[in-house]
Amino acid sequence: VLGNDPGLLVQVSESLVNLKFSRDNETEADKYSVIYLCPTKFKSDGAAAFFQKMQSLGSVNPPQFLSTHPNPDNRVKAIEDEAAGLNCSGGNIQVSEDKDGYAAFKASLP
Repeated sequence: VLGNDPGLLVQVSESLVNLKFSRDNETEADKYSVIYLCPTKFKSDGAAAFFQKMQSLGSVNPPQFLSTHPNPDNRVKAIEDEAAGLNCSGGNIQVSEDKDGYAAFKASLP
């Protein structure tokens, strides 16, 4: 089917390239969540727990190359690696445990 329509092949190729950019943006956001939370009282790798919970609930994920988001396993590892690489030893409070403190933290961001 794709071989008969070169325009369709170009569209599919462009879509796959754009998905890669979306995944890169998500990966960058995960990294900065750790960077911003590392010096606070909050768990710098707390986002990893979210993805682990989604997986435990049976979330179905398409192959990464077809998704706008990185694979959850990859996200968990990248988040945990970033926190370890920055030696984030501080906070162990989940954001949900201190909504007022988290609101103040968000207000302090650039």
